[in-house]
Amino acid sequence: MTPVPEVLPLPSSLDLALTRIALAAERGEECPPLVLIAGGWLIQGTPVSTQAFYEATYRVTYNDLAASAEARRLRVQPHEKEQILTDTTRNQLLALGDPAGLEGSALNLLQASAYPPGAPAVNTGAMRVPFAGIASWWATGFSTDKQQTSSSVGFGFSF
Repeated sequence: MTPVPEVLPLPSSLDLALTRIALAAERGEECPPLVLIAGGWLIQGTPVSTQAFYEATYRVTYNDLAASAEARRLRVQPHEKEQILTDTTRNQLLALGDPAGLEGSALNLLQASAYPPGAPAVNTGAMRVPFAGIASWWATGFSTDKQQTSSSVGFGFSF
C-alpha cells in the first residue's frame, strides 16, 4: 500500500473540514458517515481511502458475477469457477487502472446511496464523488418534513 502524503492535491476551494476528512479517509482512519449535495443529488456514504474503494468495487463486481445466471450455468470444478470469476472481474475492472495517484480527485464512499430528484434511490457498495461537484455536505443525520399541501375535490355534472 502506498503511503498517503500529508497534503493531497485537493481543489483550493474545498472546505477545510472536508479536506481533513478526505485526508483521514486516505490514511485509513475511521470517518463519520457523510451526506453530500452534488449535482442536485443527495448522496450518503462513509468516506474511505481510494484503495478501499477499489477493493470494494472488486468485491461487489466479483459477487455480482458469481450470482449471475451465466456463473450458475458453468459446469466446472469449484477452483476453476473461482479462477474464471477472478479473471473476468479483473478484466472488467482493468479500465479503472491503478488506484495510486488518484487520491485527492474524489471522495470515496462505501455503502453509498444516491437520491436523484424525483427518482428512486440508487444504492451501491462503493461510489466516488468528484470534489468539484460537491456543493454542500454535513456529517449529521437528517430528516425531511412532509410538505403540507391542500387538496380539494371537485365534482362536475352534465345533463
